[in-house]
Amino acid sequence: MMLFKAFSKKLFGAGYEGLRKNILICIVIYFSLHFAEFDIAIAPVIKYLMTAAVTAGVMRYALSADNSGEMQNMLMLPFKRTDFVFSYISALGAYTVVTKTFLLMAVMLAVSECTVYELVCCVICMLCGIFFTAFVYSLKKHTFMGLLLTAAAVSAIFIFGKSSVFIYISAAVLMLSLIGLGFADPYLFCEKKRSSAAFGKSGRYSVFAYLFRYMTSSKNYIVNTVAMWGIACVLPLLFKEMGNNDMIFMGFGIITVNTPVCILLSSDPSLARACELMPSQNKMLYIPYCMFIFLCNMISTVFYLAGWQLIIGGITQSTVIIAVISAFTAAVMSVLLERFFPVKNYKTETDLWHHPRKYIVPAVILLIGGILFLK
Repeated sequence: MMLFKAFSKKLFGAGYEGLRKNILICIVIYFSLHFAEFDIAIAPVIKYLMTAAVTAGVMRYALSADNSGEMQNMLMLPFKRTDFVFSYISALGAYTVVTKTFLLMAVMLAVSECTVYELVCCVICMLCGIFFTAFVYSLKKHTFMGLLLTAAAVSAIFIFGKSSVFIYISAAVLMLSLIGLGFADPYLFCEKKRSSAAFGKSGRYSVFAYLFRYMTSSKNYIVNTVAMWGIACVLPLLFKEMGNNDMIFMGFGIITVNTPVCILLSSDPSLARACELMPSQNKMLYIPYCMFIFLCNMISTVFYLAGWQLIIGGITQSTVIIAVISAFTAAVMSVLLERFFPVKNYKTETDLWHHPRKYIVPAVILLIGGILFLK
C-alpha cells in the first residue's frame, strides 16, 4: 500500500488534486452531452473494443516512458517483487483510466444507451487493457510470445464480442495477466533515459542527426510516423466512400498530426534549457528544426496526394502548391509553439503526447482547408 501511495502521489499530486480535476472534467463532459440529447447507436463490441484499445494504447505509452530517475531510487529500497510490480502497474493504470479512459466512457455513456452487462464488460476490458498490456510489456525479451498473446486477445473480442461468452474470455485473459505479472521482474519496468546529445564530434553540431537519433530512439516514434503515412494513404479512400471528393484540402490538416517531431523541446527539458543559452538560436536550431518538420510533413503529403490521384484523380498544379504551403505553414507553427509555448509540468510522457496543444496546428490547417472547400 505504501508503494502504491508513493507512485500515485507522483502521478496525481501530493493531495491527489489531479484525480479530482479529471473526474470533475468527466462529469462536466457527461452532463453537457447528456443534456444536448445526442443519440448514437454503438454496437456493444465497438464499446468493448474502444475501451480496451484506448486503455491499452495509453498504458503502453506510459510503460515505455522515461522513468529511470524515480524507478532507480525506488528499486534501491528493500521491497517485495510482487508488491512493487502490482503497486506500480495499479498506480499507472489508475492514472491512465482516470485521465484518458474515463473521458471516453463519459462521452460513450452520454450519447449511447449502455446496459449493466455492457458496462461490466467495459470495466473488464478496462482492467484487461491495464494488466494485459503490462504483462505483454514484461515479455519484451520474448517479443513473439507477446505478439501471439495480443493477437489471441484481440481475436477473442471480435469472435465472442456479441455473446455471453465474451465476459468469461475477458475474465480469463485478465486472470492470465495477473498470474503472469506475479512472476514479472520489477527491473523490466525501468526505462532508461534516452540520450539527448545533439552535437557531433569535433565541436560540430547537426540538428538533423539529433532529430534522426531522437526519432529512432523509441519504437513508439517510428510506429507513429509510419502510422501517419498509412493514414495519408487511406484518407482518399475514406473521402471517396463519404462521397466528398472535394475535401482534399481538409486532409492536409489531418496528416500534420505527427506528434514525435513536434514535441522536441517539450520532451527534452535539458535541451530546451541548453537552447536558451545558445547564441543564434534561430539559425542553429529552429530553422533546421522547421525544415525537418517540413520534410516529415511533405513525406505524408506525397503519400496523400499519390493516393488521391490513384483513387480519385484530379490533382492539379494549384493543389500541389497549396499542399506545399500547408506543410510549410504547419512546420512553422509547430516550431513557434515549441519555441514560445513548450509543454511543461507533465506527469508522464503520455500527457505530453496527448496534450491539447497538439491539435492547434491541425485545427488551423483544417480551418483553412474548410474555407477553401466552401469556396
